[in-house]
Amino acid sequence: IRDRNNRSASTQINVIAPVADAPTISSVAPSTALEGTDITITGSNFSDAAQVLIRDQPATLVSVSGGGTQIVATVPNFADVQQNAIVTASIVVTIPDVGSVPFNGTFLVVGIADA
Repeated sequence: IRDRNNRSASTQINVIAPVADAPTISSVAPSTALEGTDITITGSNFSDAAQVLIRDQPATLVSVSGGGTQIVATVPNFADVQQNAIVTASIVVTIPDVGSVPFNGTFLVVGIADA
């Protein structure tokens, strides 16, 4: 770009991309679930890119609500959980390039018989 005296001129443009808000978890229902059953994680800022870990194992993502407030995920089967055993399980939701959030409540998994 040249000004009227034929000198170089420049313009600086700053583009600021919007930053997505980190996910939050407010509840998990039911609070006790059998391996292989679906749970609903309620919170905010969820997206279709969400990843759910239960006891550090990936859960199958069934759906994410259009408003990003609920995730339905299937509890994985755990080789170390015996039939009818009840174990405390951590839940972590991750949105890639945004952040991760652990569930701070109590969630229990009930073991099922081997298939």
